[in-house]
Amino acid sequence: MQAEKHLVAVFYIPRSEELTPTELLRRADVIFAAGRRVPVLDELVSGTWASLDCVARAVDLGPYRVLEIYFWQNDFIELHMRNKEAEMVEDDPVLPLALAFRHACEELRPDVALVYTHLYQAEQDFLDLTGEDVLADRVKELFQRGTGLLYLNEANRRRLEPSWWLRERDALPVSSGLLVFGGKGKSRWW
Repeated sequence: MQAEKHLVAVFYIPRSEELTPTELLRRADVIFAAGRRVPVLDELVSGTWASLDCVARAVDLGPYRVLEIYFWQNDFIELHMRNKEAEMVEDDPVLPLALAFRHACEELRPDVALVYTHLYQAEQDFLDLTGEDVLADRVKELFQRGTGLLYLNEANRRRLEPSWWLRERDALPVSSGLLVFGGKGKSRWW
C-alpha cells in the first residue's frame, strides 16, 4: 500500500468471537460504499472512516482477526496542518481520527491496536514485523515502533513497566486499557 501513500490503523482482535469482516467494519464505524457486495476475508473494501477516505480489509493472523484501515497520507497531513502547533490534545485538528480510533478500540476490544503515521509503516513487511511482536507479546517493542497512536488492552497494559517514556506521551482516556500517542504536544503524532 505504501506506493499509494497510505497510512494505516491496525487492530488485533482475538478470534474468540469470529467476527465477520462486515461486523468488524460496522463496529469500527467504517462506512463502505453503497451497493457494494458483502466484504469477505482478505478483500480490500473502499469506504470512509473518521471522515477520511479509506480502504479496509480483515485478515487472519494466528489467534487474531486483524482489521487494517488504510487512509491517505495527504488527508492526514492536510488535517494536521490546520493547526500544526496545537499543544493541547483537544485543539488537535486530527482529534476526530484519534476519537474514531478510540471508539473502534472500545467496540472491537482488540488486544493491541496502532495507528502508523509514517509511509514505511504501512508497508506489508513492517506490518508483518508488528504482527510478530503482537503474537510474541512484545509490548515494549510496540512502543518503540514509533506509532502515532497505540492501544493496549488491560492485560497488556499491566505487563508494561511504568517508565519515563509514558510520561512523554499524550494520552486519551479509554474505558479499559491504555491509549497513548507517539509523543507529546505538537509532536504527538510522530
